Amino acid sequence: MLSFSAFFAFAHIARPASAAAALIDQPVSDRIAFAAAASVGDLFYRFHTSERGLNREAVLLSREDHGRNVLSAAEQGALRRALSLGRGPLAMQRLLGTNLSSYLQRLVGTTCHVVRSASGEKPIRAAELVAGDIVRLTAGDIVPADVRLIEATDDLLLDQSVLAGERDVQKKEAERLEDAAATPADCVNIAFAGTRVASGEARGVVVAVGTETLLGSASQQGAAPAARAGQPRMALQIS
Repeated sequence: MLSFSAFFAFAHIARPASAAAALIDQPVSDRIAFAAAASVGDLFYRFHTSERGLNREAVLLSREDHGRNVLSAAEQGALRRALSLGRGPLAMQRLLGTNLSSYLQRLVGTTCHVVRSASGEKPIRAAELVAGDIVRLTAGDIVPADVRLIEATDDLLLDQSVLAGERDVQKKEAERLEDAAATPADCVNIAFAGTRVASGEARGVVVAVGTETLLGSASQQGAAPAARAGQPRMALQIS
């Protein structure tokens, strides 16, 4: 679990309108729009899960349908190109105080708490998550995938700097959205991969992994046509 400065735990810091290239301000995908507006029952039905989480067979089927929660080496390179072309948060490396490769390694290597029907709640590596998993998030956690919140404490704040390209702490809640979200910034009930829990606790359903996440989608913006057509996927192993 990664440490997180308590500096951000007391306030929401608004983004200026000039941050037009930030991922958080891009049009929302159909997948995220559905997750934000769906009831908990609809979420469970769509992702073949329940309060008890996925069983072993469902995990394997979800991994076959949606892939693993990793970016291939080619996709990581494409993400760097997307950032350099202004198609994402250009301040990412400065904000993180490290390089992108190191950050992505930490993201998939971090441990998260998952509920699966065969074994109850247990810690697993983020790379092993699949869509439909039920995860628990606590202060200090890095969010391992895009997660639709189904329970949240009143003090839940997420630092979204990695997506906004600047300091951005947003209050999150678990209620379904009544109005359609135009951008990811409107999705106050979605915890996006790569963001960090500044305070509070939550529980939610994984709705996107790997390149299907908001952060991972930036790799497709910078990918060459051959890379977008499909590449063998591998866990992050970059020196």
